[in-house]
Formats: sequence, C-alpha cells, structure tokens
Amino acid sequence: MATQTYEFTTPGTHTFLFPANATNVSFILRGAKGGNALGGTYVDPRQPLTASPPATAPQGQYMTGSLDPGVVGGQTITVYLGDNGNVATSNYGFDAGASGGSGYYSGGSGGQAPGAETWVTAGGGSGGGGASALVAVDLGTVLAVAGGSGGCGGSAVDYGGQVP
Repeated sequence: MATQTYEFTTPGTHTFLFPANATNVSFILRGAKGGNALGGTYVDPRQPLTASPPATAPQGQYMTGSLDPGVVGGQTITVYLGDNGNVATSNYGFDAGASGGSGYYSGGSGGQAPGAETWVTAGGGSGGGGASALVAVDLGTVLAVAGGSGGCGGSAVDYGGQVP
C-alpha cells in the first residue's frame, strides 16, 4: 500500500475513514496556542512608571505516537484541531478578559481587569488555547489528546519593581 498522509491545519472538526489495510500508523498532534498579551501604556506624564511589555503565549502540547493498525484500520476517525486563545484588549481597566479557543476541550477565559484607571492602559488576561484530539468514532474511543497552552496575563503598570 502506498503511503497516505492526512494533514489538517484549519481549526475545527475533520473526519475521515482510515484505510482498512493500513500497516503503519503514526500521528503528530498539537494543542492550540494561548492568546498573547498586549503591553500596557502609561499615559500620565507627571510620574513615569514602567508599563508591562507585550508577551507571547507558548504553543500547546506537542505529541507524536503510533496507533495499532489492527484497531484503527477501517475506522472513522475524527480529528479535533484546537483554536488559539483570544487576545485581551488593553484599555483603561474595563476588560473582562478574552475567551479561550475552541477544541476537543476549550481553553479557559482570561481573568478580568475590574479597574477604572485613567492614567494607564491595562487589560484582562488572554484566553487559553483549545485542546486537539484524535477520536475513533466507531469505537467511541479517544485515542490521543494534546492540551492547549495557557493565555498570557493582562497588562499592568509597575508600582516598585513588580513588572519585568
């Protein structure tokens, strides 16, 4: 049998029928990335303080593996490809936090920034990335799950050495 490769790059649900005569089955699965954080901006010129810099969330879990061809051959396989977490806004403190990405398990929402600042832009946390998974539909079995990463914290201003 010739080599067949199934590759999915668009977040969402993808279904395919695994060849019945498969002899070697391997996979690569990656959970989605959490949302990045915007930097804060200090807007009061009377006493300059250091605002938090932008931050980049890490990638989700990376997993490789092999499946038993005798088990998955001829089975309908569903691939859940997680979506990245959303980026929270950076404003004057009225931010509920961004939502998490969708996936086999959805990422959590970022924390809220309840303040009412007028002198600094600050915001809530960014959402976590969604998990990706391989599921054997006919068997009702989850074959593998790769977790999404957490989102970044919200933006803030340094009150004495607390912001990097």
